[in-house]
Amino acid sequence: MMTADLKSLSWWLRRIPWRALACFALLGLPTASRAADSCLGGRDWVLTNGSILTMDANDSTVSTVRIRDHRIITVGAAVDRKEACVRVVDLGGRTVIPGLIDGHTHFVRTAQAPGPFIEGLEAATSIRELQDALAAAAKKAEPGEWVAAIGGFTPIQFAERRLPTREELNAAVPEHPVYMQVGYSTRGITNDAGRRVLEAAGLHVRTASTFRRGTMACTGIEFCKLAIVETKARAAHVIGELEQRLPTFDQPITINLNGCPNSCARIQTADIGLKGALAGGEDGYQVHLGGGLGLTSGLGKTLRGLRVPAEELPDYIERVTRKFDEQRLEGELFAQWTQRADEEDLR
Repeated sequence: MMTADLKSLSWWLRRIPWRALACFALLGLPTASRAADSCLGGRDWVLTNGSILTMDANDSTVSTVRIRDHRIITVGAAVDRKEACVRVVDLGGRTVIPGLIDGHTHFVRTAQAPGPFIEGLEAATSIRELQDALAAAAKKAEPGEWVAAIGGFTPIQFAERRLPTREELNAAVPEHPVYMQVGYSTRGITNDAGRRVLEAAGLHVRTASTFRRGTMACTGIEFCKLAIVETKARAAHVIGELEQRLPTFDQPITINLNGCPNSCARIQTADIGLKGALAGGEDGYQVHLGGGLGLTSGLGKTLRGLRVPAEELPDYIERVTRKFDEQRLEGELFAQWTQRADEEDLR
C-alpha cells in the first residue's frame, strides 16, 4: 500500500464509529496497524525472565528460550527486546516445563493433597518399604498434619498384594493421621490417629473384608447400553454373601464383574474375572481365573464351557475360594494356586 493510500485510510477511519472499526478488525480487513505488524516468515516467540527447565542431560535451568515455527531455536541466549519481528513474553520469574506428550498428569492433585509428598510411594515393592516411605514423610509433616496417599499406588505393587493393615500403619506413623486410598475408588485405610480424626468429624470408619476391598464392577446394564447383565447390585450381593459364609477368610483376592465382553472392569487381570453372558436365556457369567498385575502379572485363563448363572455366583465363588484356602501353600497367592490346581477344583 502506498503512503498516500495510508493517509487516506487513516483519515477515513477517524470518521467512522468505533463499533464499525471493531467489525472491520474482526473481519480481517487490512488496517494500518495490521500492515505494520506483518513480518515475513512470522514472529519469533521469546520466553524470558523465568525458570525454564530444559530436561537435558545435565538437568540445567535457563532464563530464556527462543521459539520459531513451533521449534526451540536457542536456549539461554540473550535477546534484544527492540529486535523486529520478535514477540517477548516476560515470565516474571515463573517456571516453564517442556510440553508433555501424555497430558494425563496429576500435578494439581499432588499439590493439593494434604500433608507432605510421600517420596518412594510408587517405587515401594513391599509393605516394609511402604512403611519406610510413610515414616520419612511423617518427619516432614507439621504437628497433627495428615500423611495421605490418594492414588499413586496399587496394592498389587507390594509383594504381599494387599493394602497395609491398620496395625502396620500405626507402627510406621504413630503420631500423625494416615490415610491411603486406592485410586479414585472408595477403598482406603487409615491408622488409629486418622480414625479418631474422622470419627470426631462424624465419619464412621469400619474394617472392610478382603471381599469388599477386592471387588470391582463396571456400571452394568443399569446405565450402559452395551451391557448384557446387571453388575453393581449383584457385586454388592456377592460381597454380602461371602462375608457371611467366609467371615475369617483374609487372603488377598480380586473379583471383577463386567457386564459385557468389552472388559471395562478388567476381568482378564483379576483373580476371579466374571464376564457377563447369557446362560440359558438368563443373566450369567463366563469365568476367567488367575489374572494379575504388578509382580504377578498375567492374563487369567478362561474356563471353557463354564457359564455360571447369576443367582449361583456366591455358591461358585465360595466353592473355589474354599478350595484355595484348603490347598494353598505358605505365601501362595490365588493366581499362583490356579496354575497348579486340578480343573475340577476350579469349576
